[in-house]
Amino acid sequence: MPISQSGRLAAAITTLVLLVLCLAMFSRESSPRSKSGARTELVDGTLSKPTSPDKTAPIMFRRQSETRVLENKLPKHLPIVVQLKREKEKAFKELSNERWVRDFEMEVTNTGDKPIYFIQFVLVPDFGKAPTERRLALTIQYGRDQLVLFETALTAEDVPIKPGEKVLLRVVEMEAEGWDHFKQAEHWPEQWSKPKKVTLFFVQLNFGDGTGFDGGGASPWPDPKRGKPRLTARGLDQRTRASKTHHVLVTAEVEAQRG
Repeated sequence: MPISQSGRLAAAITTLVLLVLCLAMFSRESSPRSKSGARTELVDGTLSKPTSPDKTAPIMFRRQSETRVLENKLPKHLPIVVQLKREKEKAFKELSNERWVRDFEMEVTNTGDKPIYFIQFVLVPDFGKAPTERRLALTIQYGRDQLVLFETALTAEDVPIKPGEKVLLRVVEMEAEGWDHFKQAEHWPEQWSKPKKVTLFFVQLNFGDGTGFDGGGASPWPDPKRGKPRLTARGLDQRTRASKTHHVLVTAEVEAQRG
């Protein structure tokens, strides 16, 4: 019996559909795979490398964790903004850097409306000791030592950080030298000489007019509840002599801020 025209058309369409399905299955099975079995993709006519998100994620995490961390514990109400100097940030964070103490440089901007004649911080490396133990601290300071006393009179040599101005501060040179000496003389382990974490604490700020902020919590000064200044001339002399050992121990007040 002769096949009608509509029958020929239906047969042709069926054949075409079967051909397309066969080509699709062949293309899928012949698609290139990596040795690990992961399928590769064609990108701009070339084979891309097989991706493995589950494997690369841990690698990225490890790389991020292999940098030194600076923890900022400065009270928020202080009239300053502190940040690492951009050009030195990479060197400071590099764990293998033997000179990280000397590469530490931070920018301090006076965001208040009064000049700052004296400001002091301490940089505390994390040696992995128990929280109850005292820790080594490195002093960062702007201004004359005597201005640690709020009643100290200003002189023509005292140059303030004016409102809106920015200064660059480093670890006090004598203490940086002491760090270099003792880490070699005492053969410090890398977890001490190259700590993974360093914490920045506030100590004191003096506006030069008898007012400022005092202690780890930056309490306003003068504070009628505290009476006379906590540091006398004798105390200042003791601090000066202690600094000659190149080591400054964190006070209990600053240490409490670690919690």
